[in-house]
Amino acid sequence: MPQVYTLDGQLSQVNSELPLLDANAKIVVQILNPNKTCVLYEEQQFVNTTGSAGYFNIQVGSVTGSVKRTTNDPGQSMVQVFQNTNAISGKSAANATCVGSTYTPKANDLRHFRLIVTPSSTNIADTLSPDTVLDSVPTALVAQTLQGLNASQFLQPGTGDLSQSNLQSVFASGNAAKLNSLLAIPPANYVTISGANGTVQVPSVSSPSAPAAGQIWYEAGALKYYDGSSVQSLGVSGSGITSIGVGAGLTPAGAITAGGTTIAVDVGTSAGQIVQVQTGGKLPALDASNLTAVNGTAMQ
Repeated sequence: MPQVYTLDGQLSQVNSELPLLDANAKIVVQILNPNKTCVLYEEQQFVNTTGSAGYFNIQVGSVTGSVKRTTNDPGQSMVQVFQNTNAISGKSAANATCVGSTYTPKANDLRHFRLIVTPSSTNIADTLSPDTVLDSVPTALVAQTLQGLNASQFLQPGTGDLSQSNLQSVFASGNAAKLNSLLAIPPANYVTISGANGTVQVPSVSSPSAPAAGQIWYEAGALKYYDGSSVQSLGVSGSGITSIGVGAGLTPAGAITAGGTTIAVDVGTSAGQIVQVQTGGKLPALDASNLTAVNGTAMQ
């Protein structure tokens, strides 16, 4: 976007309607805040009006550091000078004070042009009156900013996957809430797949306070899951018996620990006892009271 504005008019001699015909008249242009207390921009140009009956046509505006700018210029870009979003540094205008050397704009604030003309014949500066209101241009097809925000501060859908239709699909009704719920999960609780073989990293959690049924995690060297009523641990296949239910007739001889222990067995020939094979592989002799008929035939 061109950072210049067209300014034209006709210069007249002081206290006369005769045109000012000057081959090297100096025009200083100031841009002022609405109260005309702060100079937001200042430049100077030289015009030749000898062949134009006093008429001039100049382009006002420049990039920062331009030779057109005077030493009284605050050094702002043209975008900064005309935006109504952030505070703008300035310098005090003639017979005024720019408080704090800063102008804080409000929405819809205007700007004013002030022209100071110095004829080469007198070298005396004359300030034209009145100051000119700088209007906006509602017919502009291309704008450099939108209320002070430039193009890089907006999401710009492209022609690839970042298209308007894809964005609408991702953020369709209800999807935004789902995305936010996923973002609320700490990264340490993610189940991730990594490595060439696609290994799964299960979250490492220490005693979750309120797990949901079906949730699984790694804790204290074991995989655990919640079955809806209690936490269960997953064993490792081939690692041996990790627990045994001791019923009638089986009494542990001591604490069952890694490395093993013996289990005392209640042996004998009475009811509830286990018959033990004697040395030599023979069953003990049983009296008639311990014999039970099998298929109607008494045992001998």
